[in-house]
Amino acid sequence: MANAIAKAYQSYRWDVRKSELVASRPLKSAWLKHDAKVHAARTNVDRLREQYNIADAMVMADAPTMLMSAEQYRQLERMRIELESQVMPRGDPA
Repeated sequence: MANAIAKAYQSYRWDVRKSELVASRPLKSAWLKHDAKVHAARTNVDRLREQYNIADAMVMADAPTMLMSAEQYRQLERMRIELESQVMPRGDPA
């Protein structure tokens, strides 16, 4: 009885997987078409950039910049405090 249940479940899972594969084919086809369009657009943009001598710095001017991490901020703060202690004498200013 257990073998019959296992066999039925295996058959069910195989049918489900087969239907998922069939359903994913149109999505994969659409993705490949879209990917080809993106590649063509990138190639065109690169060609235009070279044609009009546009520097990479100008291309990335509007791109978001990465913010400083908390660890980087702590490290800079430690360095600032250390430099202040080297420049400013300790004790009474008199």
